[in-house]
Amino acid sequence: MDRRLLIWQRASREPNRGRQPLSRDRVLPAARRLVDKAGVESLSMRGLTGTLGVEAMSLYKHVANKDEVL
Repeated sequence: MDRRLLIWQRASREPNRGRQPLSRDRVLPAARRLVDKAGVESLSMRGLTGTLGVEAMSLYKHVANKDEVL
């Protein structure tokens, strides 16, 4: 049996496996934890996206910039 799929037969994305949807209510506590752990100077949008496990563009849908997070 040929396991290759034609492009139109592929699923568009894997389902969200137990992750919470990204929201401002999820972003701000994560930022607070980072600041508490390493100080305000260490807070970066890149670090925050890594902590949340999301891409930068997803984060920017919920907060405009670092100043808004602070």
